[in-house]
Amino acid sequence: PLPFRNPVNAILVQWPGRTVLLDAGSGRLMDETCGRLPEAMAAAGVASQDVDAILMTHLHSDHMGGLLDEDGKPAFPNAEVFVSKGEADFWFDEANAAALPERSRYRFPRGRACTAPYGDRLRVFDGADPLPGIEAVPMPGHTPGHTGYMIGTGAAALLVWGDLIHVQELQIPEPDAHFVFDLDARQDVATRRAVLERAAREGFLVTGMHMHLPGFGRVLRDADGRYAFQSALWSRDL
Repeated sequence: PLPFRNPVNAILVQWPGRTVLLDAGSGRLMDETCGRLPEAMAAAGVASQDVDAILMTHLHSDHMGGLLDEDGKPAFPNAEVFVSKGEADFWFDEANAAALPERSRYRFPRGRACTAPYGDRLRVFDGADPLPGIEAVPMPGHTPGHTGYMIGTGAAALLVWGDLIHVQELQIPEPDAHFVFDLDARQDVATRRAVLERAAREGFLVTGMHMHLPGFGRVLRDADGRYAFQSALWSRDL
């Protein structure tokens, strides 16, 4: 099999008075090509102590493993961790494991293990936007509570769509193609079609955790009416 090539799986957002992560990468839960979030943040001049909020798109290993350091303690000692109620209700209830293929059942204890050390700084939200200026956008299918986040408004907004797309060359022009780890394939396809249609219609910037560098771009329609992705020009300053 090919090595997993997403070394970070997290997006850092800063504005005056706030430093926010969207997802926290895989930490040491995946292979040696992963777990590079601390190095990436250091290169950007941001310390783990600076992060005051982490918004989780969902509780899969490659997105939550980085919540903990190598000693199993919170890697972000000053951060609150936000998880949607749909996601928490599913992964924190061991009874749901029986309905899943055996290959996915190990995720249940991992979800609790990665979030429990945050104690009362774990925030489960339902409906209301978790932070001022960031809108939670439900995107169920990949997981029951999979959530995207809209930052800003209008054409200048940025939608972080998490794992809505895993293989952009395939799933943007062919949104019915789904990933083996999508827990509800039918719902995942319906969600992807709805989000791509909205993005193409409204023209805002999008990004996700498995997109190619530079990672940001816009959804368009090609000459045949299919969705297409136009990457943003590479820039060190966004």
